Amino acid sequence: MVRKSDESDISDEDEDDEDDNIELLLAEEFAEEEEELEEEDEDEHDATDRLQTEIGEKFEADEEKIESVKENLKEILIPFIGVNGARKPHIVHYKLYNKVKPMVENRLSLFEKCYPISTALARKMANVSYKKLSSFGLWDVVELSEGSAIQPVQDLHKRIYSVLHRKYIYFFSNKQTRDKFIANPFKYLSQSKPKPVVPFKIAVLGPPKSGKSTVARRLANEYGLQRISAGEAVRTVLVTQKKTFLALQINKHLKKGLTVPDELVVQCIEVLLMDILCNTRGYVYNIPQFKC
Repeated sequence: MVRKSDESDISDEDEDDEDDNIELLLAEEFAEEEEELEEEDEDEHDATDRLQTEIGEKFEADEEKIESVKENLKEILIPFIGVNGARKPHIVHYKLYNKVKPMVENRLSLFEKCYPISTALARKMANVSYKKLSSFGLWDVVELSEGSAIQPVQDLHKRIYSVLHRKYIYFFSNKQTRDKFIANPFKYLSQSKPKPVVPFKIAVLGPPKSGKSTVARRLANEYGLQRISAGEAVRTVLVTQKKTFLALQINKHLKKGLTVPDELVVQCIEVLLMDILCNTRGYVYNIPQFKC
């Protein structure tokens, strides 16, 4: 009797162990799904903050990508145009048109690069043959293309703007013409080279006290011309040619308290016209009122 009960107990234990093993295998094979926690309802303020954060992060990521693209475009000399697309469509179209228009007009020079440099550096580069002066010399190529026939003034006291394009140096009389050249250099380089300049001969006429001297002085300063007037011609002869017959005749009349005759004044003007500046650049003549 004892043996039978022991055997039955052992068989029951084996069955229990087998059931436990089966349950473990089933648990491993088919894991019980965890109960999902119920999400709390998100209020409007939290939702707004979350959306703003997500949009901000996405905007920063996109902005970094755009900056990377802009740098790559800059390296290969491709211009970048930025327009605010959040505005009204007609405003966006207008802004885009204004930015694209110069590029279309200057498309021949789209990939050209010009470098504004100081005049001192430009002269130094030319002196050491690091860069070359263009075939236009000191001419302002923009003013030349617009019909200017005045030879450029080589005055150290007058500011000159310089630009380096490829291996050549160009000079400009003002900032506006320099900027025009930088925007489209090929537009101005395609013109014919300047021809030798004939000296200018400008006469300023008018009644007394009408501003003839002021106009003549401004023209002379602007274009580097010699200013000639009757009084200036007489003074020049008296100072530089004291012992000449002409100077003695003038002094003779002045010592007597008389005015200088028109014939002597004309001779003084002829002497002044022999100056090298008059024969190379030209002159502005302030015509006096001679007696008839």
